[in-house]
Amino acid sequence: YVLIEIKKASTDLLRKSPYRSGCWAVSSEVSDAVSQIQKTVFDFTSNQTPKVQMKTEDGYRTGDEIFRVQPKSYLVIGNLRTMKDSDERFTCFQLFRSSLMTPEILTYDELYERAKCIVETLGGNRFPPGEIKGVREIPAADSGGSEKGDDRDEIPF
Repeated sequence: YVLIEIKKASTDLLRKSPYRSGCWAVSSEVSDAVSQIQKTVFDFTSNQTPKVQMKTEDGYRTGDEIFRVQPKSYLVIGNLRTMKDSDERFTCFQLFRSSLMTPEILTYDELYERAKCIVETLGGNRFPPGEIKGVREIPAADSGGSEKGDDRDEIPF
């Protein structure tokens, strides 16, 4: 099992002002989302049979078993490009997320780059945004959105 919590691409990753000089705390949206996915994982694994017998759509057992033991979890939130002008802010965010055991925090721009790399590796082609139907780059929060309106909160895939 993999559990994923998805928030908006426009969500602030850090607070608007530093906690102390040179120390930026994560935003309440990030800390709340981390707590939410951690509780979801806990609930998913608590008071349930740890082993699940897989079945076909018709209800027949396939012989495969899945164990509900600490499933991998992800939080997709925000955009690193909002910190492109501040190494200090970027470092504080990296320190926070690298210290978490779970969930793994991914930003929308990172997720986009990972997907693009997979497509390029498997297809052997380079696909600029807009060339793949439904895929576009996410504008940075300070870019003012797209020409057709501010759609930064949409999932880019």
